[in-house]
Amino acid sequence: SEQGHSVILLGGDYKIDAEVTYSNAPDREPVYSNYKFGQKYTVPGAYIINFSNLYPTWNITPFIATINPAIQGLRQDYVDNDEQLTTIKVDVQKDFDGWFGERSGFLKFGVKYSNRDRNDIRDSVIYTAPGYTLYDIDPGVASSGATSVLGGRYVIPVTLNSDVITQNYYALLAQGKLVYDEPDSLSNAGYDTYQVTEQVAAAYGMFSLNLTNKLILSGGFRDEMTHAPLTSVAYTTDPITGLATNTPVTVVSNYNEFLPNLQLRYELSKST
Repeated sequence: SEQGHSVILLGGDYKIDAEVTYSNAPDREPVYSNYKFGQKYTVPGAYIINFSNLYPTWNITPFIATINPAIQGLRQDYVDNDEQLTTIKVDVQKDFDGWFGERSGFLKFGVKYSNRDRNDIRDSVIYTAPGYTLYDIDPGVASSGATSVLGGRYVIPVTLNSDVITQNYYALLAQGKLVYDEPDSLSNAGYDTYQVTEQVAAAYGMFSLNLTNKLILSGGFRDEMTHAPLTSVAYTTDPITGLATNTPVTVVSNYNEFLPNLQLRYELSKST
């Protein structure tokens, strides 16, 4: 969402333009799950090409169904991103009709301040399931088989049933059968978690002078001062207790930019 308010005040040859804007862009994702099974094994979930007898059949469904891989991890993530931007700007402009030998033009000076807040938070919870396999969270995989279409040219492999997996995941969790993996949970949560505030204060001035009806001289400057502290988390292990933790770490960036500008423009016609 975005909101803004602008006011123009006229006083003689001076024009004052004041503007305040605010925008908010939340991006929240509900809990979603990832499941990891035996190393180097992939659970197929898309079409797999099968060129009949001309080339090998790249369908690993029977392979997966045969080995019934152990569950290595059950992971849930919640992502909450939010960005808010507030800007305040004031311009003062004076127009001239008899400037430097009856030439027209204008002078403008202004200041602008912007404050941008962005928060990215990732909450990751990872469990291991000792003694449990793929069949325990989706029993249908054991009895289902691949489906051939177009005369065997394409094979639709066995896919996991997300509704069944989710139901069994919460059932195992309620029964206390899952083991919380604190180091992996904390390290993944801190991977994409940060908060940054960028504050920019700018002052600028510009002029425009019509040297002739077609030749225009313009220029100006802009000076920006930026203050941007960024806070994230560092995954560490306490050397005494051995406990895993995420420690806040802040890095501050301060810099200044001076941007001059000078232009000479010739208009070939009013349309250019």
